[in-house]
Amino acid sequence: MNTSLINSEISILLIPHTRFNPDSWHLFDPFINYAVDIVGVSLASLINNNYLSVIAEINDELNLFGKSLIRRVNYQLQIKKRTAPDDTIGWLEESILNQFQFSDIKNLKKVLYEVFDFVFNGNTNFNNPGKALICEILKHQRLFIFESSQNFSLFSRYTQIDLHQNKLHEINPQIHKLEDFPLPPIELSKFRKIIKQQLIKFQNRD
Repeated sequence: MNTSLINSEISILLIPHTRFNPDSWHLFDPFINYAVDIVGVSLASLINNNYLSVIAEINDELNLFGKSLIRRVNYQLQIKKRTAPDDTIGWLEESILNQFQFSDIKNLKKVLYEVFDFVFNGNTNFNNPGKALICEILKHQRLFIFESSQNFSLFSRYTQIDLHQNKLHEINPQIHKLEDFPLPPIELSKFRKIIKQQLIKFQNRD
């Protein structure tokens, strides 16, 4: 099975903890950055497989003696091709491509925000949108290599993720990290920063 378009699900194999409180957040919580990389890998795999391309629009905001002192870069995503009916594609990856139904080129930040808005059904009040994203991917998984359940301990609710080993061996997916994908013209640190900026817009900061 070709799993190159379903990295959002496969990346859950790298989850920091298989048992977690979906409503909790703390300063050193790893799930926000982990979710950022899941989104990054999903986007990068679509770019790497030529479904999308990145366009950098450079605008000089301040020039002195012909030299640019302040430069602003806007990143655009352009759809290059559509998936075929028999393609195996993840729910998150499909949600990304669905943003291009009415336009072939869209701003990267706008695409990310609209994807998160769809994934979270307009809810911007999560304590930990990273964990919420993972729960939504599990809810809409298509490879079915994970089983998630809700457990209660004292006053807390926990999500438990278990792996179907037989299904995993049958599919034998290749696990990718964001560093595996070249993303010219955008640096990985900038890419992660843009994704995180949009994701935390769905976090309750009160």
